[in-house]
Amino acid sequence: MSGQPEKKGRPARARKRRGKSVASGRMKSFVHYLAVFFAGFVSCYLVMVWPDVRERIEVNSGEYRLPLKESVIGIDISHHQGRIDWSRVEFSYEKGSGALVEGGAAGVRPVDFVIAKATEGLDHQDRRYAEYKAECERVGIPFGAYHYFKPGVPAGDQASNFIKSARLGTGNMIPVLDVEERGRKTVSELQTAVLGWLQTVENIYGVKPVVYCSLSFYEKYFRSPRFSDYRFWIAAYSRESLDMDYVLWQQTDRGRVRGIKEKTDIDVFNGSKADFRRTMLIR
Repeated sequence: MSGQPEKKGRPARARKRRGKSVASGRMKSFVHYLAVFFAGFVSCYLVMVWPDVRERIEVNSGEYRLPLKESVIGIDISHHQGRIDWSRVEFSYEKGSGALVEGGAAGVRPVDFVIAKATEGLDHQDRRYAEYKAECERVGIPFGAYHYFKPGVPAGDQASNFIKSARLGTGNMIPVLDVEERGRKTVSELQTAVLGWLQTVENIYGVKPVVYCSLSFYEKYFRSPRFSDYRFWIAAYSRESLDMDYVLWQQTDRGRVRGIKEKTDIDVFNGSKADFRRTMLIR
């Protein structure tokens, strides 16, 4: 037995250092795995949504030109457009090119229709919807409403949210369902959910709603016999024409409209003014 006193602190400190080292290593491994998982998740998400994103940005680097031929041209809006001076709402464009301008010595033409966001998902209502509806009806612009579809929420409940909030009636445009997300549903599950909303709303208004989506989304999920009885409003900014049967074509999200400060979506109806009155209004 040694006569030296025991140095009891050293083994304890060593154990602490080893414990800290192990914990630090575990934390680094966790952070590494988390980073790999996040990178994989982002990559998968981009693979799923990039075609739709690309569809929307391809032509936005150029200047939008209003169709100069006799067309039925309108806009779609939400609270993002803010307060609107409805006494000034019209398109102002260069007579030679059709390029939209703020004003001055230019050609002007009325906005033929307005479609506003009414609802989203289970219980969200757009905070400016009622204002936009009342003002359009006051100044005599044909008015419609759309619902933004959330795949993870029961379709019937979403339809109820739209019906009680949109309050559409005779003379308004037929309802629209905006579908931009697949969520975690299979193609068949998404189609079934969307059809559930469409059929519920049709039972109330007696007319089949229009479905809004991008061109790539339509080709992936709705080019199907299940939707052969429905008309589509297609967002496609990078094309000179659409090789499909459509009712509305959203041609840009960077349009300029007098009376509206923010950039605005511009939509062209596939038909004459008489066709529009006959097919797009609730009777």
